[in-house]
Amino acid sequence: MEDDDGGRIGMALPLEAEARDKKRFGFVLGWAMFPIAVVYGFFGVLGYFAFAENTRDIVTANMGKGELSSLVQ
Repeated sequence: MEDDDGGRIGMALPLEAEARDKKRFGFVLGWAMFPIAVVYGFFGVLGYFAFAENTRDIVTANMGKGELSSLVQ
């Protein structure tokens, strides 16, 4: 059973309700999320290149102890 919102939930609902063109909302949301996913993937690849086989699931855990790593974590 699908809701009136087309099955989408979460924060997108209030945004979609305020959208000028509701039919294009999914398209615009997809294009907005694409660069975010690319940046996220880029940092994942950089983390793997930096720490190779010793890469932990949470890349900031690889940074060790220090002021910068404490600030980031």
